Amino acid sequence: MRKSRLKLKIFHLVSLLGFLLLLLNSSYLISFGTPSLFYISNVFIHILIGVGLIPSFILLICRLFSHMKYTGKIATVLLIIGIISGLWLMVVGATTPNRWLLISHIMVTTIGSILLILHFIWHRPSFIRHSIAKMAGFTLAISLVFPVVVKIYQNYVPESDYLVQNPIHDIPTSMHEEGGGTNSPFFPSSAE
Repeated sequence: MRKSRLKLKIFHLVSLLGFLLLLLNSSYLISFGTPSLFYISNVFIHILIGVGLIPSFILLICRLFSHMKYTGKIATVLLIIGIISGLWLMVVGATTPNRWLLISHIMVTTIGSILLILHFIWHRPSFIRHSIAKMAGFTLAISLVFPVVVKIYQNYVPESDYLVQNPIHDIPTSMHEEGGGTNSPFFPSSAE
């Protein structure tokens, strides 16, 4: 009996740590949208962790849902919607026509995650110690603050590759001097 209880505690702890890792991964994904191998790898990691946590989420909810307060039940419903939208995104892809689905997934899972962690902090189940609840709260805070700080930084310190540099010398004074002048194959295009 004691051994099975220990295994259950370890299972819950590993699931919670996976959930917190998913929060940090999500924080990175929303902060940077670079077309790099590292970013795409993080998208795949996000999918793997998310799908991997579905069974443990189902077991946890089956065990705790009847004992949850209102906050936990709302969080559960939102996270179920988030799981469904995430699975749907895996099928249809996060392309421009499906951007609404991606934004819905982000919003629903963010609100659900906030409510679930707050529920676990306020109404701690037996498998969550005070130190783990504090770690969950700290991870949540980092996951929420990091994207905001990154967006503010990107706004005030833009990358030099994205800045338009206007010429200092030889500035065209009329449309006839634009695009290489009147002898250019593109000559009338600026004026039209």
